[in-house]
Amino acid sequence: MATPAPFPFVAPTEAALPTTDLAVLCFRWSVARRAWAYRPAAGVTLSRTGAKSRTGGRKLRSTGTKAKARADAQARAREEMRLNIDIRLGLHELANQEGRDAFSFQLRYAKQQTERILLSLDNLIKNTIEKAPERERNFCLNRVRVKDNLELKHEEDKWERAMYNKWSPRGSDEFVSICKRIQTYQYPLQQHGNPLPSWGEVDLLGIGSDSLPVPIELKKRAAVESPLRMLVEMAAYGFAIRKVWPKLKDCWMSAIQGLGESRSQLPETLDKVTLIGVAPEEYWCQCLGLLHESKRGKFPPEAWPSFWKLVDAFGTYFVIYFVAVRGVWNNEDMRKLPTISCARVLDLRSISANPKSFGRTIFTS
Repeated sequence: MATPAPFPFVAPTEAALPTTDLAVLCFRWSVARRAWAYRPAAGVTLSRTGAKSRTGGRKLRSTGTKAKARADAQARAREEMRLNIDIRLGLHELANQEGRDAFSFQLRYAKQQTERILLSLDNLIKNTIEKAPERERNFCLNRVRVKDNLELKHEEDKWERAMYNKWSPRGSDEFVSICKRIQTYQYPLQQHGNPLPSWGEVDLLGIGSDSLPVPIELKKRAAVESPLRMLVEMAAYGFAIRKVWPKLKDCWMSAIQGLGESRSQLPETLDKVTLIGVAPEEYWCQCLGLLHESKRGKFPPEAWPSFWKLVDAFGTYFVIYFVAVRGVWNNEDMRKLPTISCARVLDLRSISANPKSFGRTIFTS
């Protein structure tokens, strides 16, 4: 249907303007409205088939599109906050940030977070040392062997106690070559009654081949914590041990005196501390993506190079090792402690570069 031609509108003459006749005024108003209704919008071309577009070819963004754009912008802002590192934080605080948008270790951000830590490393180390607690006494270096304690609810606690039972100073086996024995578990860094935020206990404290303390960070089999978080926590504990060593030294000497070391052989300060990150074999297979049935917990391959740069950066202060433990639960009774058979130091740098060559196990025997 053809579009009707616009109604002709003739402006009223001056002579007609002063009229007060109601009928005349209503007629003029109706004519003006009809003329406006048929006026084409700016940029709109009318054709025989009608107006093709009331927007002159311009595309309007729907309400849904605008909402999605806002949501995407908010998501990017939250992502940046998860990557952002407050210059006032220490290493021990990175893993204990609270809040939805605070820094938190996540596998999908592993590469970016490692790079951010490297950029902020000097500040992180400085703050960690300043905030590290200095326990004065009661260092809790002597523990008793633990039987199948049914009160232990968490898997990590059970691995911890089982490792201590097997490789304590009273045990007969050597843990690994770089750490002969495990002196204690849940070693408290803080003085009782004087807690400092974000400082917990060292999972295990070993005796190195040089008879010096070795902080050990432990993860369970299907842990959600990545190797990056393990590394950062190890380093935080290492700086704390370095700081407290002058006060810890005499008690440490008394605790390990059965090993034949003399006090004069121990250094006055710890220039380099040996650190160990340990976990069951299943954890490392998970991180390396060797569990074919699931990729959950796999550390992103693109994040490993940055991870090793961070390990090397810590090399000024620490000698860092990663260890795998093999153990099982007898009759799958998870209420008891696992039975541990062995442990081995991993060449994790080589394995992470070519994990598929190791099949589904990181133990060669």
